[in-house]
Amino acid sequence: MSGQTSRIDGHPLAGICEEGRDLAPARHAATVAMLSTLAALRTACGGELARVQHVVRLRGFVRSAPGFGAHPRVLDAASHVLAIGFPQLALPARSAIGVGSLPDGVWVELEVDAVVDPAA
Repeated sequence: MSGQTSRIDGHPLAGICEEGRDLAPARHAATVAMLSTLAALRTACGGELARVQHVVRLRGFVRSAPGFGAHPRVLDAASHVLAIGFPQLALPARSAIGVGSLPDGVWVELEVDAVVDPAA
């Protein structure tokens, strides 16, 4: 799954992470983006998330100002959702990348690589 951003009912959760600012809004956006990612993954699995055998990698792009360095703390919220959604699976390898812009100014964009049982 790629390009999953933080949106609720199509409305972007927009903002930028800055050093010394509260991370709660960005972490909420990461949670929302992961829920959207899981919904897209469920669709790709024919409605059966149980077909996911392994989540290999999570890449998170965090819109941030120069000098911000807490990208992993923002993505911890997305990893938490994965741990709840797939308690039987190990957490994936993860990259937290700071970027200057994302579509519609959203806080977070996620990509997830997963291995899915091909049986339908």
